[in-house]
Amino acid sequence: VSVGNGMRTLAMYAEAREALTEALELRRKHLPETAPEVWQSELALAQCDGESGDVPRAAARLRAIRAEHDRGQVPEEIALTA
Repeated sequence: VSVGNGMRTLAMYAEAREALTEALELRRKHLPETAPEVWQSELALAQCDGESGDVPRAAARLRAIRAEHDRGQVPEEIALTA
């Protein structure tokens, strides 16, 4: 995620999205679904999508994260506000 976020900071959005997607896939494979790291990756991807101008994709990801949060699947340390 750090590499992806660094690329995002440099406005290298395609590369950042690729790195962040790979990090999310690895985290989903090796960590429980409720692990904070999984949700940090989800949020980083949403932020990358929004910053790159893909607002519909960012919004869809954020809605999915919010739905999981409301179902109690997102750990409390990942704060989402209305």
